[in-house]
Amino acid sequence: ENLLMRIHFHIADETKEDICTAPHCVSHQKFAMTLFEQCVCTSCGATSDPLPFIQMVHYISTTSLCNQAIFMLERREKPTPDMFGELLQNASTMGDLRNCPSNCGEKIRIRRVLMNSPQIITIGLVWDSDHSDLAEDVIHSLGTCLKLGDLFFRVTDDRAKHSELYLVGMICYYGKHYSTFFFQTKIRKWMYFDDAHVKEIGPKWKDVVTKCIKGHYQPLLLLYADPRGTPVSTQDLPPQVDLQQYSRTCYDSEDSGKQ
Repeated sequence: ENLLMRIHFHIADETKEDICTAPHCVSHQKFAMTLFEQCVCTSCGATSDPLPFIQMVHYISTTSLCNQAIFMLERREKPTPDMFGELLQNASTMGDLRNCPSNCGEKIRIRRVLMNSPQIITIGLVWDSDHSDLAEDVIHSLGTCLKLGDLFFRVTDDRAKHSELYLVGMICYYGKHYSTFFFQTKIRKWMYFDDAHVKEIGPKWKDVVTKCIKGHYQPLLLLYADPRGTPVSTQDLPPQVDLQQYSRTCYDSEDSGKQ
């Protein structure tokens, strides 16, 4: 998140981060989620004033994630493709109960509404411990396809309503070291990076899962990207900014290892 903000300040002429509309700002044009939160009481109908904000990373507690995964699986015969986004939404609001806006006594969950259609979604996983015994459960609960309409209570942008993003990167932690997995689209394989090595892992997401379980890695950051993504506009770049042109990279569910 701090890296995205530094990129913003370097290339957007230090425009305020909460109102940046610069077409060449990678952070806000590709990563930023424009949201508002609101409480709606189902008992008396009272609603709170919407609270708008922008976030670069959508944080989820790993404890809530695992608890919700167990709860949802107990209610269904088998997992479905739509389940992962719903799982993240439920986990993000688990335990976050608010008082009714009119104080009728009801406890209600907050609703988060997405108002734009980001081409990259970053999920941050929050751990209770550096040596959690939930690492394997978390790895098994991750999905490779994420629908924006499932991640939030509601989406208002027509593109977001039909948007499907695929897992293309994951940053992990173990033993005071960080390691990274990214999908290389040219060779269609997952690659592994750490302080000293770059290795091919395999073409399937299950290859990454196997390595993470053997190495006791804790996932920290997940990157989901829209295969229809386009480069940022460079037409209005300030003279001091020189962004390299890059071509569109395509990937699909097979690329990101979805079985």
